Amino acid sequence: MDTDKKLTHTLGASITPEVFIMGAHGQILYSGRIDNWAWETGQKRLKATEHDLVDALNAIDAGKATYQKKTQAVGCIIEK
Repeated sequence: MDTDKKLTHTLGASITPEVFIMGAHGQILYSGRIDNWAWETGQKRLKATEHDLVDALNAIDAGKATYQKKTQAVGCIIEK
């Protein structure tokens, strides 16, 4: 839990849920949505059809340099 919001501020997180994959040297390798289950605030699919976090993890694990590094998270705004 990031109760004092230090990590939230450092990463620039603005939506919950929003995920970040960090590299060994603290660089952000991926940030954004987990999947496309929620496609707009209050609008959800029965089942996700895109799995952005898993895709990014697989690409990073495979050493691929080209993958989508940022997506737009959908959810509730984090109050600053």
